[in-house]
Amino acid sequence: MLILDGANTYTGGTTITGGTLQVGDANSPGASLAGNVTITGGTLSGYGTVMGSVTVTSGVVAPGGSIGTLTIIGLAYLTKYMPVALRFVSASMMQIHSELDEAGQVAGGSWARNFLKIMLPLLKPGLLAAWFWVMVHAYRELTIALMLARSQNRTAAVVIFDLWEEGSFLLLGAFAVVMFIVLIALSAAAHSISRRFGVQEQLA
Repeated sequence: MLILDGANTYTGGTTITGGTLQVGDANSPGASLAGNVTITGGTLSGYGTVMGSVTVTSGVVAPGGSIGTLTIIGLAYLTKYMPVALRFVSASMMQIHSELDEAGQVAGGSWARNFLKIMLPLLKPGLLAAWFWVMVHAYRELTIALMLARSQNRTAAVVIFDLWEEGSFLLLGAFAVVMFIVLIALSAAAHSISRRFGVQEQLA
């Protein structure tokens, strides 16, 4: 094993044919390796940063302390569901005319005050719809969680998958019922919030 615990300024390519190259450890997470890395065998690991691209033909890439943490799982969920959530919000923003913001500026309001007092209340239905859609789909997401989760940080979908693989069908059924109850409670909360802050028709 070769451990790089500093900043390597070599800009040429690095090829790993066997063994382990560890870029940084827990005591030196700021270590870096410049240039591209090609893995034809062995393992590239560590807590540091590879500045170039990493090409894997045969071998293993094992990031240091990131795999299995709630941070990396949350970032993966954010990356997957943000585009869809933005579609909900952008649809709401297209319905808000720019004259509302201009009127607020004429009245002397700052950008932050106009956003909080004018834009945000009008965006609440879109934000609630995005939050509810992401919540339901993230609750049952398996592919990303299965790749990133570890035994100490398992999502609900991973727990169900593990119980199914182990043949613990009684526990699987009980856990599925708990998931269903939690999802119903979250749905009821979302419905209650949307009735309070969503678009409401007023009859004259």
